[in-house]
Amino acid sequence: STQLSDTWEYATSSPALFAIGGTGCAGSAGTPALSHEGYPWVNDSIEVVLGSLGTAPSIFIWGISDQTMSGVPLPLDLGLLGATGCTLYTSIDITVPVAQPTAGEARWTIPIPEMYLLAGLEFYIQGMAMDSSANSLGWITSDYGSATIGVR
Repeated sequence: STQLSDTWEYATSSPALFAIGGTGCAGSAGTPALSHEGYPWVNDSIEVVLGSLGTAPSIFIWGISDQTMSGVPLPLDLGLLGATGCTLYTSIDITVPVAQPTAGEARWTIPIPEMYLLAGLEFYIQGMAMDSSANSLGWITSDYGSATIGVR
């Protein structure tokens, strides 16, 4: 018999990542908080969850930048628009409406197609919910997620 003294370990050169950053602003049902189930792997999906919503209609914002939006630097203090303490962290490139959250949370499943050229692509997710009693803008924001698409 032969005994080998080496150990092999596989690691992808393009890992899937998801990190939460920033802070949300309080509304009548609490402060909306973003979380996720799974990671953004090519040919898979990630589910993004927005909690502490009550029954307010909400939206998910998908953006390709956390630095600028149409030349405006991010993060953007939404107090300028009447939402004191609220911040926009990501560019608004796609919005996905949620008519009424279930059990105080909204869910969005994002499919990642089988396109290996997407590996390493970064995108950003943030949630917003209508809340007319929170501020004069009538919207509150969540923290945000920073994602990188990976290949297994």
